[in-house]
Amino acid sequence: MYNFAKFVQWPAAAFGQPQSPLSLCVIGEDAFGPALDTIDHKLAQGHELHVRRRVHLEDAKSCHILFVAESEHARLPAVLRAVSGGSVLTISEIDRFAELGGVIGLYKDDNNIRFSINLEQAQAALLQINSQLLKLAKIVGRRAREDGQ
Repeated sequence: MYNFAKFVQWPAAAFGQPQSPLSLCVIGEDAFGPALDTIDHKLAQGHELHVRRRVHLEDAKSCHILFVAESEHARLPAVLRAVSGGSVLTISEIDRFAELGGVIGLYKDDNNIRFSINLEQAQAALLQINSQLLKLAKIVGRRAREDGQ
C-alpha cells in the first residue's frame, strides 16, 4: 500500500493545504493488524501518511487511499458509489475488483501478489499513476479491451 502511495499522484484539490496528510483508510474488517502501523506517519508524495481503520461508508470519500476489505464484497457497489466523484485510490483483493469499478485489484498468481489497474477509473478520479507502476500491472477496463489485452 505504501508503494502505491509513492507512485500515484493526486490533484492538488484533493488536499486542503499543500502539507495536508494523505489518508489511507480501511473499510470493513482490518486483516492487516499491526502491519499498517509500520507505514503510519511515513512520507509519500510530500504528505504524511495517516492510517484510519474501520472507516464508515459516509466517510470514505474523505480518504485518499481506500482499501476495501473482502468483508465488503456484498456492499461493493455502494462503496464505489460513495467515492464516485472524489480523488480516491480504491484498492482491494475482492475478486475482479478493478474490472468491477475499483482502481487497483490485488490477486494471487502462483505464490506472488499481482495487481490490475483500471485506468478509466483512475482517470475519472483524477489520479495520475506513474509509468513504472503501470509497467508492472495488468491493465483492465474498456481501454484494455480496445488494445487487445
